Amino acid sequence: MLEQLYSAKFLREKPIYAFLLGIAFSVIALGASLLLFPQDPALISVLIISVLFLPSLYKLSAMEEKQEAKEKGFWKSIYNQRQLIKVYFYAFFGILITFAFFSAILPSLATNFLFKQQLSILGSSGGAVFSSGLFSGILSNNIKIMLLCFGISLVLGNGSIFFITWNASVWGTIFGNIAKTGALAAGKSPLIYLILILISVLPQVILEVFSYIFATISGTELSEGFLKERTAKLKKIIYVNLLILVLAFIAIIIAAVVETFVLNNFETYRIIISQAFG
Repeated sequence: MLEQLYSAKFLREKPIYAFLLGIAFSVIALGASLLLFPQDPALISVLIISVLFLPSLYKLSAMEEKQEAKEKGFWKSIYNQRQLIKVYFYAFFGILITFAFFSAILPSLATNFLFKQQLSILGSSGGAVFSSGLFSGILSNNIKIMLLCFGISLVLGNGSIFFITWNASVWGTIFGNIAKTGALAAGKSPLIYLILILISVLPQVILEVFSYIFATISGTELSEGFLKERTAKLKKIIYVNLLILVLAFIAIIIAAVVETFVLNNFETYRIIISQAFG
């Protein structure tokens, strides 16, 4: 029903509204999951957000596919995908900001209940550890996520929005929880701490998000190509989208370098993490 309030064409022309949709869908999903599935609202909310986005994403992909068939060359194909990339990008940050906000302002008991699954990721990673093997650990983990985005989209097409939404909710929850815990320990405002964290991590997050989006689009386009296109066009689709996947690898490597630098050199971020886990 909600997708009837706006058209995929409108979203393609003004992709920044995907940010507002990310916020709106997240609030709706969190409220609905608490009411309907109070035993496990974390995963259900992610599923609801994904389902709300899917109709628009399928329509947008169909639009881009028709346009891409007319284009020649790798960079023209990338340029043609720019609106779909922007929609994924803005939607991701809308979801992340919403989960971060609620994780930062809600009491710890409510946060631990509502975001139990997301916080379990933080618990299993042991928080932030500054070590000589930091870069390889970060890169290995991020490549696994990127390949999962590619693999899921290759099988399910835009269904990989579930995995992208899950990552946005995990990052948002962890950033918000670190901000709240660190602020409580220091007697400061959780929202101020959250802003400082988001500023610190923004470069690496942007690079990682682009990597996941490129991998998702590559897998989705290959999936559609295998199903619909004949040999001549299929060769072009395989060539273009494998190059897009290469771009995803490049972005994820740079992101790991940036994240390692931030964790080792941004004193404000290090202090907040120390307060949160100290």
